[in-house]
Amino acid sequence: MNPAVQRPLEEKFAALRKAYPDVDWRLLTNDDFVNRIVKPTLDNASDVADSSELFVRSIKLLETAGYRLMPPNGPPPPNGRIQDHVKALMETLLVAHPVLLSDVEKRDLQDNVYCKSKLRLRIGIFALIRRTALSRRYWADRYGDFYVCSQWWKQHHCANAESILAWVEDLIGQKLEHADALRPHAQAFRDYLAGNCA
Repeated sequence: MNPAVQRPLEEKFAALRKAYPDVDWRLLTNDDFVNRIVKPTLDNASDVADSSELFVRSIKLLETAGYRLMPPNGPPPPNGRIQDHVKALMETLLVAHPVLLSDVEKRDLQDNVYCKSKLRLRIGIFALIRRTALSRRYWADRYGDFYVCSQWWKQHHCANAESILAWVEDLIGQKLEHADALRPHAQAFRDYLAGNCA
């Protein structure tokens, strides 16, 4: 939720708390909503047998179609491959927090020139994300509405890790409301660099 929308709602909730102090008023948005509502629901979706529950049914259908709905339990360990770190980051950016990146930022990430010149990624002639898969150049799993480039060659893994770390740190500075979701990824890339590129 955009801060411009959330602020007036928080003021209304403050007024409700004052007017009705016996009620525990909580406004759950953004990370709070994901952590307290969405994640527990998704974690338990496979255990729900009631096919009339439309939200759970839609989750199961999306997963059957190849959509990944929630990230695994945080970034991979530092000795993991750079591909694992990129996948975990993309799950956070495109699945767990789909409004974290603006439409303009998502459009930029689909531009191979932008990815090479601005982000300094060394992934061949490919963009970081695409709306359609391009043979083996993009992973088969869909991250939200996108496929993610799979061209993370070993000879460029340190340079790519440095570039992504710089990008994530820049995002943390710009997206303060999502900083908590991004910090573990920044640390994971720092650890990756320390463990694999020192």
